[in-house]
Amino acid sequence: MTTPSTSSLNLNATLAFRIAELTAAPTPDWPDEAAAVLADLPGVSASAVVIGSVRSNGEIDALECAGVSIRRPLSASARAVIRASIASMRTLGINLPDPSGTSVERSMPGGAWRGSAVALAMGPLEPADLILAWAPIRGNERGVLVALSLDDPDVGTIRAQAASLAPLVAARARIALGDRPMDRSGWLTRCEVEVLERLVLGLSVREIAEDIGRSPHTIHDHVKSLHRKLGASTRGALVARALGRPTRDESGVLTFDARHQPAETRAISA
Repeated sequence: MTTPSTSSLNLNATLAFRIAELTAAPTPDWPDEAAAVLADLPGVSASAVVIGSVRSNGEIDALECAGVSIRRPLSASARAVIRASIASMRTLGINLPDPSGTSVERSMPGGAWRGSAVALAMGPLEPADLILAWAPIRGNERGVLVALSLDDPDVGTIRAQAASLAPLVAARARIALGDRPMDRSGWLTRCEVEVLERLVLGLSVREIAEDIGRSPHTIHDHVKSLHRKLGASTRGALVARALGRPTRDESGVLTFDARHQPAETRAISA
């Protein structure tokens, strides 16, 4: 068994910290940011983070979102092909004998991984090896697939690193995206992200309007949308949700999924 080196342990700790720092709100670039963290593992030419509901045989019932980070120089068209292929996958290419726990697959027997959906999507990179790690978000079906395309089939402890980091991505995804599957209508727009960031800093609506060059009326509209999407009825609850703090559902249970909350919005000082 390979013993992790001090450098690999330090790298894991650094990447774990960066995963914990990923935004706690459903922003459009969340999966890309998560993939970018994992792409910093040694020997990785590209990484993908796919979130969705999957059957035990690896078939994808619903793909909510996918992010890709490519480290090797590629043309814009090749990058677009990889991203589109990942986002349109209908199977993981691996079985999930225990979907409730982390499942890691590397170098499928006889190089069978080369025919998997992820390997085909990563085709322009001509991967020397592929690591797939699945970690549940909640329950037995919805979870996160981490896919790592490798330049070298012998990169020491990377398989163990993938196994340890995938559950951390899943835990952060649960905070950002909630306990239940969400559709595109629940994602924040880039303008809403800008407004939310400034609300967290304590700026008023008028200050935010001046800061980003929009009218106070437009900012009010963005704030109302943020309340609805994040399930917060007060500014304090909105900030707490943005910081990744759990809310309570109707039964008083703490949860990271605030979408059950009424969409009522209280006035916010300008």
